[in-house]
Amino acid sequence: MPPRRNPKRKVTPEEPRVGSPKTTSIESPEEAAPIRRNPKRKVTPEVTSDISDLLNILDTSLEAWKENELEDWPSWAEVESDPELFNRILRLIGVKHAKIQELFGVDEASLSCLPEPLYGLIFLYEYCAPDEDLNPVEPCDGLWFANQTTSNACATVAMLNIIMNAEGLALGERLENFKQETQDLSPPLRGHKLSNCTWLRVAANSFCRRIDLLNSALYLQGKSDSSKKKGRATKKRKVTLTTSKKADTRKRSESAAYHFIAYVPLQNKVWQLDGLEKKPRCIGKQYHDGEHWTSAVSGVLQEKMDASLTQQLGFSLLALHG
Repeated sequence: MPPRRNPKRKVTPEEPRVGSPKTTSIESPEEAAPIRRNPKRKVTPEVTSDISDLLNILDTSLEAWKENELEDWPSWAEVESDPELFNRILRLIGVKHAKIQELFGVDEASLSCLPEPLYGLIFLYEYCAPDEDLNPVEPCDGLWFANQTTSNACATVAMLNIIMNAEGLALGERLENFKQETQDLSPPLRGHKLSNCTWLRVAANSFCRRIDLLNSALYLQGKSDSSKKKGRATKKRKVTLTTSKKADTRKRSESAAYHFIAYVPLQNKVWQLDGLEKKPRCIGKQYHDGEHWTSAVSGVLQEKMDASLTQQLGFSLLALHG
């Protein structure tokens, strides 16, 4: 039998002999304590950039459109307030006997001197929400009006809201068919039909570069992402309203948006056709013989200019005439 040992007796370590150096034990790497890491800290990925890849992206964004490629692009690009661009778009959609020219004044004298027939006016201004109490909405049978249902299409919507109501203006076969197809639809459905019309979108985008459409898509994506973040942030914190009028005005002016609207005469009345409003607005009634219909528009335009949030020259007025 093996010898029994006392379990309560502790084994004393062997003391070093006299005259011999004291030894210390060195832990092996396996026995060393592991390094503690923060589990919440993410490892920063290694950034690798190649200048050739950046140049390829730039070249692709600046190259010319390929055949039928523009038809596959689903978004609309911004249209500058340039009468030459509007005239070329008119020709592309089939309107040949109309012209757009730029005006440099909104007074009655400047408006009354325009060539006849004057089908309508297109006004670009810094957008602000309309006052529902002013110029109440009135029904108008026979007035063609479409809402804007997609971004960057306000110029095309304003132009179509004029030429679709222009008496005696030849529209062309495709545009005439489009008018007949949408005649019995509501303004939102007309706007949806317009936004999804490929040949109208191609005509409006035909003078833009690829990088313009890419910038529009990136801007809309960034705007959508920021609105989602803002919505999540408002759920976590209490919303407070600022009492500083100057700070509010400065904030709104930095993110100011510009918008095209139209003015047309029909049935002895003058109508404001804004694609962002639900229905047309009557701004003048029963203009008498010898009084030009633009006399009802001059004061409205001046009010919109005075209500601008900035002092910049951010206005433009175009006239569509025969």
